[in-house]
Amino acid sequence: MIGNTDWTVPVFHNNVLIISQGNLQGLGSGIAVPYDFDYSGLVDANYAVPSDQLNLPSVLDRRYLGICRSEETFISDLKEFADKKEDFYSVINEFEYLSPRIKKQMISYLDGFYSGFDKRNSIVRTLLNECIDF
Repeated sequence: MIGNTDWTVPVFHNNVLIISQGNLQGLGSGIAVPYDFDYSGLVDANYAVPSDQLNLPSVLDRRYLGICRSEETFISDLKEFADKKEDFYSVINEFEYLSPRIKKQMISYLDGFYSGFDKRNSIVRTLLNECIDF
């Protein structure tokens, strides 16, 4: 959604895995918490560049670097993003420290993500094609 290719769960780059002490059943039972968002497309810092390994022209270009899931799982998980769309936009629009120009850019960037929630469910196809099979 925010176009952050500067973190990935499988290799623990710019994220930490939180596992409850009573639930040490392996990595699949934890919650990944990403950090360091300055290289995300949503932030679009003037110094941010994508990794050479990704062959992306800009940090504004999205690439899914997560593990493969079933189509049903992607659909189910994306429903939460769809349900929270207006909440995400409200956080941006109500944040007093962002200029109107930056707010507009951020909303436009998120619109690019939400455009994949179309009749053909393009976003699910993209996730299925770009996922990493570990």
